[in-house]
Amino acid sequence: MRLDKWLWAARFYKTRSLAADAIGKGRIQVNEQRIKRSRTIGVGDTVQIQRNPFVYHIAVLGLNEQRRPASEAQALYAESEGSIEERQRVAATLRNEHIISRGLMGAGRPHKRQRRQIIRFQNRGAEPDPGDYHPIEPPEDHPADALNTEEESDDGSSGAQDKT
Repeated sequence: MRLDKWLWAARFYKTRSLAADAIGKGRIQVNEQRIKRSRTIGVGDTVQIQRNPFVYHIAVLGLNEQRRPASEAQALYAESEGSIEERQRVAATLRNEHIISRGLMGAGRPHKRQRRQIIRFQNRGAEPDPGDYHPIEPPEDHPADALNTEEESDDGSSGAQDKT
């Protein structure tokens, strides 16, 4: 049986043309050898299928000319234990990376509060925002106190002006 037809019947690919393209690109190996599309396979052959990021190591148990339901298609092959463990490990890693990246990025564009937090974070060390201004009382001996007191100047007049 042709390999592309078996991959289609075993439900690794939706169409025979997709299976044939994968074989042509070298993503399928039979008995650890790169093969052509028309290669025939038989019971007992080992097939390595690379569907990024996963790699399947399959032993052919049966042949079927027609595409059957998934339950029957699974009876056509047996996946090695090492292959199953490796795929689960890669899937868990991808899941964790996705969760971490979603946690850092958030869900889409930042909302108003997140945007303000981002701006605040980027402006650390810079002068504070006018909206964050909280007046602080100057110390007793601050030069600004001299402007607010009504001391007499050198000409003898007071700091306040008379309106007469």
